[in-house]
Amino acid sequence: MRAALLIAAGALVACSSPDRCAAGDPAQPLEMRVVVFGADVAPAVIGDGARVALMKPPQGGRVIYAGAEVRGGDICNPVNLVGALRDPTTHAVFGLEGRPVLLAARSDGWAAADEVQPSNYANIAVCPNQRSSRDIDEEPYELYVKLTDGVGRSAEGVVDVVPFCAEPDTFDECTCICKTGYVLGQSCGAPDGGM
Repeated sequence: MRAALLIAAGALVACSSPDRCAAGDPAQPLEMRVVVFGADVAPAVIGDGARVALMKPPQGGRVIYAGAEVRGGDICNPVNLVGALRDPTTHAVFGLEGRPVLLAARSDGWAAADEVQPSNYANIAVCPNQRSSRDIDEEPYELYVKLTDGVGRSAEGVVDVVPFCAEPDTFDECTCICKTGYVLGQSCGAPDGGM
């Protein structure tokens, strides 16, 4: 009950501030740019041909942290963010994840993740690779991101990307579990355990 009250109070504070709710002109069409959370622990807007980091989350495996910047949307309440890694030819999905996230308006008229942390990005689990007929590491894929704002308007983006094993300390383990034909439990040298 107390948690529900705190959440409700936070929502009232967020919506009572016009600066917090405005992402450009809400009367304009919703615009979106695809963002990834990189190995340098910084978000970046990406375009076709971008290399995107395969990162090790606390639960193990490898994920792509994907998000969005938006302009013209209702960001008073959490927006719904969905991300997927797809085959560029067949559009088969190899990783899919969605979550509600809070956005905050910036002075340039765009809104981005309220806090720069992995929980504010879709954590698209792609390795261990048990679905793709190709390696995930250093192969071309599509990164799909869809954002739905607080009033149900949505925008989506598709970017041609090349995922890569980004963490030097676990590079060999990453390339092993991201190879095509990887069998869950197969030894890759250092263990890829969870918490």
